[in-house]
Amino acid sequence: MISPAPIPPRSTLPPGARPPDAVPWSGEDAKAWRAAGVPRWARPRVVAWGLALVLLVCLILAFVAADSGPGCTDAAPCGTEWVGYAVVAFFATLPYLCLRLPGVAVWMLPVASAPALTGVFDADLPDTPADLIGRWLMVVAPLLALVPVIVRLRARRRQRAVFLKVTQGRTAPLPEGFGRDGRAVHRCWAGAVLLLVAGGLLTWGAVATSASDARDAKATRTVATVLEGVDLDEGGTVRVRTAAGGEQTLASLYPLDHPVGSRVTVLSGEGPPRLAAERYDAVDQQMYALPFLVTGVLLLAKSLQLHLARRALRRGEQPVLRVFAAGHFAWQRLYAATDTELSGAAVDCAAPAYGEAVWVLGEPQEGPDEEDEEGAEDEEDEEEDHGEHPAWRGDAVVHGILAEGSEIAVLQSCLPLLSRLNPLPPGHGADAADEENALVVAMTVGGSNSREGANLAAAVIGGLL
Repeated sequence: MISPAPIPPRSTLPPGARPPDAVPWSGEDAKAWRAAGVPRWARPRVVAWGLALVLLVCLILAFVAADSGPGCTDAAPCGTEWVGYAVVAFFATLPYLCLRLPGVAVWMLPVASAPALTGVFDADLPDTPADLIGRWLMVVAPLLALVPVIVRLRARRRQRAVFLKVTQGRTAPLPEGFGRDGRAVHRCWAGAVLLLVAGGLLTWGAVATSASDARDAKATRTVATVLEGVDLDEGGTVRVRTAAGGEQTLASLYPLDHPVGSRVTVLSGEGPPRLAAERYDAVDQQMYALPFLVTGVLLLAKSLQLHLARRALRRGEQPVLRVFAAGHFAWQRLYAATDTELSGAAVDCAAPAYGEAVWVLGEPQEGPDEEDEEGAEDEEDEEEDHGEHPAWRGDAVVHGILAEGSEIAVLQSCLPLLSRLNPLPPGHGADAADEENALVVAMTVGGSNSREGANLAAAVIGGLL
């Protein structure tokens, strides 16, 4: 039998923290907010993973189609493909956009279907079964993913409307010192570094391609007959005989595209002899750069979103609502103001930004009552909590609009968290005034709306991404 989650002692907001006059969140309002949320079938992780799986299938079909498609010829030589690479990089961003940036995904998903739809009716492209299936999947998958994204955005609007109705128009400014979002700054720098690496790799590929094309333009062209093709694990060789009777063995990426008896053009001059049908291909540089490029772009996009959300939160007064909160170091749950037993509908929030918490100095209150002291002693006797159960609970005030995916700020007591944020040496006790300070923590509202006792590992990881 699974034991119930331990309930930690309760803390209250100190009077000196000047909590705003906010309406308490009732249990009925919490249920209404939860009912307005995203349906289970449209959850962002379901959509993102489903789209990623379909795109992986499309990639496999593309490799299959490449093996059965037309080979390299002098009229249509192989080489570096930049347009196709841009399409692949664009499609690789879609799962993350569906997961974290649905406002961007709602525009990008239709754009993704357009080139694939054009390719379906392009008579010049190969029409092998793998090609056709892959193209239709690339048309249908983004459009199917668009449906839950739209449902999710509509659910956000419903939750905003429910929240604003509950607040009854009461607003309050955030405490002074609530500055820029450090998460946005970190993502911006990380994204810039990754894009710099990707840019260097792609520049290397572009320069090498340009130099090879210039060398090929000045090379001497000789027509030869293929005598043998040897296919190895990575590329192979082609043995040819020129019109003068001499034989040469040339390196080839696609030796099977040149059957025995076929005629090929050999380029000679600067560098080793090579096939005119196989130009320099910077695919290695492109593949090395792809994870850096995609990750860098997504980090910059998320950084911009966090920056805009924080700027909107800092601008003017924000709607406020009094709630009851419980949480751990990296996550919080918001309950109705009267739900002190943590049994009703809850809102999951990821709070990875404690490093930027704004401390609001308050006045020390009287010591905790006997019940709280007993609860604190019981908590010390328990084994160390690894993050599945709340480490504290208490009154809190939400600043901002509560909706799935939104950025909010929560004013709460810092008494239970002080030792976790600033551990003191053995034998040194915290000052009573410091223990009764409050802090403002930036949080990201989740959409799971789970109940007390559920494992929040996924929510914590999601908030850190």
